[in-house]
Amino acid sequence: MMQTLLTTLIKLQDTLNELDAVLAEEIKQLSHAQVNAVALQQLSDIKSSLLATLAWHDEQRKQTEKDLHLQAPYEQQPTLMGHWNRILQSTQKARDMNLQASHLLDIHMKKLQSFSKILNKSAASPGLYTAGGQSENNGKARAYNITI
Repeated sequence: MMQTLLTTLIKLQDTLNELDAVLAEEIKQLSHAQVNAVALQQLSDIKSSLLATLAWHDEQRKQTEKDLHLQAPYEQQPTLMGHWNRILQSTQKARDMNLQASHLLDIHMKKLQSFSKILNKSAASPGLYTAGGQSENNGKARAYNITI
């Protein structure tokens, strides 16, 4: 049973390592001036899957702890305690990276909102042609007939 808990902790750490790589790539993608939406969506899907895997392994950990009458940080079990401390460090790093990605995403969202306002403002102002392709100038513009 103790081996089961150790295996679960190792799986948690492995999944956190995978999440670290995904978060690093997400930050890299969001650091570009222009975001590749397809790549970002793929990363988001992978991240969701890894988070679900983490939740499942964590539930397994809690159940095994209950069966063994143990509780993290496993002070009486040095091997388990070492794994637990690495998990805590990885979790903190993932949290920090996720906050950085969130900040970068907010910057892109504000930029998009600004562009959207500009586009809406220009669409609302009178242009040369109506939506049907007809001229709106009502004879106010000069017309030149040029023949060559």
